[in-house]
Amino acid sequence: MVISKTHGLLLGLALLLTTVGVLVIVDIGGEQPLSETAEKCQEFAADHGTSFDGTKVVSIESSHPYCSNMEVIQTYNFTDSNITYLELEFDSQTTLDINDNLVISLLDNGARKSYSYHMYPVTTLSIPTSSFNVSFTSQTEGEWGYKFTVTPKTSSFEMSECQREYEDHDHGSIYDDLAFHKYKSRSYCKNMHVSQRFGYSNPLITHLQLQWETISFLNSGDRIDISYDTPSGTAGLVYASGYDFAHTTIPSNAFNLTFVSGSFKHEYAFDLVPRRGSFQYFDCEHFASYPGATFDGLETRVIESAHPYCSDMSVKQSYSFTNTTIKQIQMVFDSLSKMGDLFDQNYYDTLSITSGDNTLTFNDYDGPQLAHYTFDGRDFDITFESGQLNSWWGYLIYLIPIPEGTEVLTCAHWEGQEGATFNDTLPQVISSPHRYCDGMSVTQDYSFSDDKVTQIDVNFSEWTYTFDSDDYLKISYETSGRNVTSTFWGNYFSDFTIESRQFTLEFISDGVGPEYGFDMTVTPVITETVSMGQNNWPIEEDIEKEMSLLEDVYYVLN
Repeated sequence: MVISKTHGLLLGLALLLTTVGVLVIVDIGGEQPLSETAEKCQEFAADHGTSFDGTKVVSIESSHPYCSNMEVIQTYNFTDSNITYLELEFDSQTTLDINDNLVISLLDNGARKSYSYHMYPVTTLSIPTSSFNVSFTSQTEGEWGYKFTVTPKTSSFEMSECQREYEDHDHGSIYDDLAFHKYKSRSYCKNMHVSQRFGYSNPLITHLQLQWETISFLNSGDRIDISYDTPSGTAGLVYASGYDFAHTTIPSNAFNLTFVSGSFKHEYAFDLVPRRGSFQYFDCEHFASYPGATFDGLETRVIESAHPYCSDMSVKQSYSFTNTTIKQIQMVFDSLSKMGDLFDQNYYDTLSITSGDNTLTFNDYDGPQLAHYTFDGRDFDITFESGQLNSWWGYLIYLIPIPEGTEVLTCAHWEGQEGATFNDTLPQVISSPHRYCDGMSVTQDYSFSDDKVTQIDVNFSEWTYTFDSDDYLKISYETSGRNVTSTFWGNYFSDFTIESRQFTLEFISDGVGPEYGFDMTVTPVITETVSMGQNNWPIEEDIEKEMSLLEDVYYVLN
């Protein structure tokens, strides 16, 4: 038994009086008086709700402040049969710790619908019912608690603007195509908490480019969290109040977006551009220390900065191709490439590319000018310098090797071509100019002359991309008396098979920004036949079928 100091003094006095023959009875039992806060919490916990007659406005509240380890469940009922819904308006003093929660629930068509204060923090809440439950739980001692008025309504059900925006908000989109998409949020109210998921289901997509629109703005208390999965775990980034919305590269085909508003009437919008291919993903630290690379073969390669890059950067890199047949390198800038200090012309963001004695320099807001350039040789150096103020998305450059005996394909030259007839049965590469031009309309016919060619396999390069559906590639052919047409745009370029040895290619560009274009490899498929008794069996297609039949015969005989 634990004896307090007061109880100990009383016991000592009783023993002293007993020794002189005085009978003393001391009551040291009973509960100690509660503090004022504890009494209020006890009264609050004992309240299980009530019923109300009529349509008068009532007030419902917790104790102020509330206590830790509380679990309170209350039921409130308005008996007037004319009531169509209840409007709950929270007092501006309402404050709950993040670990404590208030849940208002009701039966909606037989299913329970709940509104959690932290996940549904609107100032005015309209609920289509005449009765509801209140559940309050606490882990900590709160500073104040909650209070709200309930106004019975007999008119048609109406939500507040903020509640409607919250209940109607979309949860993002997972697209099943490979095209470019735009997204614009609602103009959200204060204390909104929205969770969304965006991305693409197609496994060809390796990363996403988030191009924020200029209307995107975060005020005090606003915040956007983006998270995505990587091979090494979950990664992400945060946009908070005052953050300059720079374009962002996400190395995943999907991401989660959580938006929390601390102010009224703000919104965000972005263009979602799916990309496929072996891109490098640099943050500023890795970009600054990356020395460059040496490339084998004649494949198109990609080099890029961090997205976005940082201020006060100084980066030097060297690149080379080892194939000695290469006479030139064509450099094609992705249309997202953009640099510049918008507010201070005293500091420049500069990209310099040097090959031999020739240097190309791009600085300060040269984004629209970045197109395509060609230099002699197989080696070049890059120097990148950034200023002290706002940084932009940076650059992404396609490197296209040009071997001896070939020329860089220009828009004018390509528009003048009528197609080709291939007299051998080797794979052939058909390409647009990189980048192609606006206002193009190209029709070309291609065929393989060998009549043993029955099909053509078409494979697009990983860099193939056009500007949305305004710029598209159409491939058409005839087979078995019917016309077949396949149309591709944006990132929606998937490998397929042409059931013929000839086809027509049509390319239209009417978009606002020309992109890389396309490279496609066309591989003829030959089906030869040999005599096998009375039947002619196609070697490529049916030799496996013949073996299967022989296995069945062997099984029956044995």
